[in-house]
Amino acid sequence: NRLYQSKGVPARYKAVMEDLLKNVWNESEIMEDIARIQKLTRDHLHEKQDRLEDGTEKVTELVRLRRSDIEKELKDWPIEIGEARVPLHNVQVGKLKGSFSTDWNNERMESVLNMGETNIQLVLEGETIALKSIGMAAQPEEQRNFGRRRRGASENQPREPRPTLTFQGIRESDGYLMNITFVVANEDFAKSNDEGTPFQGMLMAINPENSGNRFGGFGMMPKSLIGKLTLKEASRRQNAPVVGEFDGIIQESRGGMFGGKRNRGGRGPGRGRPPER
Repeated sequence: NRLYQSKGVPARYKAVMEDLLKNVWNESEIMEDIARIQKLTRDHLHEKQDRLEDGTEKVTELVRLRRSDIEKELKDWPIEIGEARVPLHNVQVGKLKGSFSTDWNNERMESVLNMGETNIQLVLEGETIALKSIGMAAQPEEQRNFGRRRRGASENQPREPRPTLTFQGIRESDGYLMNITFVVANEDFAKSNDEGTPFQGMLMAINPENSGNRFGGFGMMPKSLIGKLTLKEASRRQNAPVVGEFDGIIQESRGGMFGGKRNRGGRGPGRGRPPER
């Protein structure tokens, strides 16, 4: 897209396409290759590949129509396209700060409302977010493999879950569950030195009416967190105290697939995610 909008490129693009259609794109030769490959493979395919005939028909149809489709666009040249998509980048949209005191729990808990002791100052888009029923827990991260194993892993050697700090509270303005998760590297989960302990994490607002569908119940797109922990006490022994403070920023992804202005073929501004609450 960016290259196409450079001076002189549309004309060069058209010239190259016309040359390819004239000297390279030979429908007869391509059709012969398709028929030859189809004949060679017909009796050597697995039963799960028995839809070869349908696939072949789609390819041959593409070959038959490709020239006319391209020529139609070249006839009405240059085509109009939207501006280039803004590159994906992060923007700070808030900050958070606070303290906590809890005990390590080897078993994960979905709800940590009213657990432990914590104080959170949460500012999002310039607004201080008031929370009630605030709670937190120190526990292993949630394991989500989505049917795939990490590279080099085996069923006998699962990756050790990293320690997490999970904070939850009910947003007073609308009753949404604010879920804040800090993830700490295994080797860093110990009493902090003067430089502090880095963390990454995520902030989500979950609609309680859709709590059974975690991925469909967001009141806003998840936002990333980065910052520093000051761990005064930290251990992954069951019921061991985990005490500390945190200070970080909230980031939102912009551009790319998260709101870039890239339109073509009738894709209007109405496309995309709904505004946040």
